[in-house]
Amino acid sequence: MIISIPLPVLRSGVVLFDPHLPSKKGEAIRNLAMGDVTKVMLTFADKVIPAFSYITTNGLVRLWWKTKRERNTVLTGYAGGKYQATMLAERGSDAAHQGIRELSQMFGGELAGACEDAFVINWAHQPWIAGAYSYTPVGALGSRAILAEPIDGRIFFMGEATSTAGHVGTVHGAIETSQRAVTDLQKSLTA
Repeated sequence: MIISIPLPVLRSGVVLFDPHLPSKKGEAIRNLAMGDVTKVMLTFADKVIPAFSYITTNGLVRLWWKTKRERNTVLTGYAGGKYQATMLAERGSDAAHQGIRELSQMFGGELAGACEDAFVINWAHQPWIAGAYSYTPVGALGSRAILAEPIDGRIFFMGEATSTAGHVGTVHGAIETSQRAVTDLQKSLTA
């Protein structure tokens, strides 16, 4: 069995293990932390988007990146860390307007009227995620490796919180650990 459950959900006790997880695994789950992110996603017609791929700002939305789609372009704004993510999330639907205002200040007012769609997500408020990326607080060194350890060659853990190869807090970490877990599971089946 492969387990891919975000840390806050594992920590919450919503998912029960019988028998209980080994105490060192439970300690690793409690020791690691989950960061907060609020994202603002804005869709624009291609012709109004300035040429950039990634930009950092001093605004409430701290960074933006661009994703070209078939018919339009999506600008994804990111506010990470408890303070920044909360400040942006507290604006509710106005968070998208805040992002548009900040972009308009950088690139000109024509962006304000050109937004075709907007979406705001606060990852910490998603009940089956409850955060955005894991990080290792002081004193928790080694917790990722413990979380990544299989149990009895039958239960395998994956997800960026189990990354020990330098891809902590990233999609790359989730992919890398899923490949590791599948490989370990396959080995256990042929052993």
